[in-house]
Amino acid sequence: MPSEHMLKGVITPGWEEHIDQHVDQLANLPGLDRDILDFSTFSLDMVEGRILSRWDNKSFQEQRAALFSPLLAYAGEIVRRSVFEGAWLITKDEETGTLEPWIVDEYDRKYYIMGLVVPFINDLNNLCLRARVEVIPKLPKKMR
Repeated sequence: MPSEHMLKGVITPGWEEHIDQHVDQLANLPGLDRDILDFSTFSLDMVEGRILSRWDNKSFQEQRAALFSPLLAYAGEIVRRSVFEGAWLITKDEETGTLEPWIVDEYDRKYYIMGLVVPFINDLNNLCLRARVEVIPKLPKKMR
């Protein structure tokens, strides 16, 4: 029997239209100043630092469900802003019917946001969320 999809019930229709609310949640849960979350990859260091100083791996697992959606939204929005003409794309997993968030750029390249965040969510010892999320901005077609 296949295991349940991690995103089951996390991503709902219109989820990507509420990025600001997700970011507010991300600031509130570990007690960050909202102004720190400026959509830079460097701000992810602040998020990680606060999470590490606030929770050990065991207590973090209790917060995991509450942090998962806000972290997906924040990491995804950083990627969206980093690629040329980035846009949210919510797809449905064929096997489970679960909605998954992706970022797509002008060249139709897709960035799997869940793959960036899940290793961190699963284990605090698997750090460096910023390194996973950093994306080199791409040149628009007319500049190639």
